[in-house]
Amino acid sequence: MRAPTFLAWGALVLALAVASPASARPKRTPKPKVPTLVFSDPAGDDHGPGRYAYPTDAAFTAGAFDLREVSVDVDRRKVTLRLKLAGPVTDPWASSTWGGPGFSLQLFQIYLATENEPKQRRGRKPPKPRGYDVALPGIQARFADGERWDRVVLATADEPRSVQKRVKRLDAFGKGAVIVPAAKEITVDGDTVVITLPRRAFGKRDPKHWGVQVVVGSTDFYAAEDQLLTRLVNARPGGFRFGGGHDGLCDPNVIDLLDDDAAPQKQQLAWKCDVDGAGRATLSLLHR
Repeated sequence: MRAPTFLAWGALVLALAVASPASARPKRTPKPKVPTLVFSDPAGDDHGPGRYAYPTDAAFTAGAFDLREVSVDVDRRKVTLRLKLAGPVTDPWASSTWGGPGFSLQLFQIYLATENEPKQRRGRKPPKPRGYDVALPGIQARFADGERWDRVVLATADEPRSVQKRVKRLDAFGKGAVIVPAAKEITVDGDTVVITLPRRAFGKRDPKHWGVQVVVGSTDFYAAEDQLLTRLVNARPGGFRFGGGHDGLCDPNVIDLLDDDAAPQKQQLAWKCDVDGAGRATLSLLHR
């Protein structure tokens, strides 16, 4: 038998290359997915304006209300919010057994500015800004001049359907402004609460330009109707009451929130009692 010619060897090599499976080729390493927005918050500032103290009951463990990081991840179909705390997210009253979200203590209000601002039309009056400059009932706060939110995600330790009924009775906010996640849309991962919602529930502004503020309070299942499940901060702490505030309606019922150099937490939560006995903290939306 004759030895294969040079042309025959070339044809053989080419045939083997064509027959090689695609899996034999080196794969490209996918780039890690980066959240759309990330906000960090200092450790150990879970004391509101500066003097708030935790309730004395053993369920209120250290770091349970200390917000450390917030990430907002947006794609075509969903918006994923991750709220990381300093301590593990616990469920001492077993909310997951009766339709709750898997945590018992916290109350989260995630304020978002997701709508594009209305454009000024030539020869017409300036359009009214979209959104709201007051916070939800209970935390006793408003937003700084010129800052408005259009969506707020309200996640409490109560059963979501019960919360939705309470929200429907509010008359200060339009349809779709207050979003109450279903229990299946909330998961607890160690020290992090993860909330996943449909993208269509939010506005059309580029998510990289959304304004964000996250308020951390505590759920009170027996709160008055106008407090929207918010646990009060009193002058002195008790078994199930925070202390260091005021026994009236002067102080914000906020244990922690996002701050930065332009809007320190102490400044946002500063309060005083007005002549009529009311006082309002002034919150800010953060941008990246």
